[in-house]
Amino acid sequence: MLDLAEQLRLPPAFVDWLGVACLWVDTLVDRIVSEPINPAGAVAEPYALWAIRDQPGLVLPFTHQVIVVTDDLPRFERLKLHILNLGHSWLAERWHRAGALPDATVRHAMADADMLADLRRLYNDEVVPGFAAGGLGDEAATYVGNTIDRFANPFIEHRLADIHASHAAKIAKRVGGFVDWVDASGGEVPMPELRALAQRYEVKE
Repeated sequence: MLDLAEQLRLPPAFVDWLGVACLWVDTLVDRIVSEPINPAGAVAEPYALWAIRDQPGLVLPFTHQVIVVTDDLPRFERLKLHILNLGHSWLAERWHRAGALPDATVRHAMADADMLADLRRLYNDEVVPGFAAGGLGDEAATYVGNTIDRFANPFIEHRLADIHASHAAKIAKRVGGFVDWVDASGGEVPMPELRALAQRYEVKE
């Protein structure tokens, strides 16, 4: 940003403010948004979380029940990335391998008893034990329950085709990143399905 400000030849006082007085705040938003509403807006679920990393000088202009100021932003990121987002990409993988019906949604997948049972098994047998190895087992179990309910929301038409976009990169971050984090925690968690899925999209050098 400083380089850009200098390239644009902005006033020195602004460049000084940008580098010294301006706060750069790390945040995470956790909310499923399925489609836009024209001319402005979007269809979104009731659940919402805005996690903001605390830092010296941070003063929010307002408060809200879904806003959390935290010293541990990675904890919120891992829960969202490796449960909700991982589940989305796992469903997209199954959808693609089954023929990629263009209008299929997450809600449709949750209405399939076998698909739902397989997702629950994945969460219970591989994801939650992985989080437990990293010290977040109880939080993960609670978040899994909420995620299943969120996926089944009858008012959210979240297309699996949209989720499948940039699929390999998402698998690397959501699944491969989780396997790497669990392994780094020192826990010996098998996770055979997640490991196989990560390896399927692993970039070979």
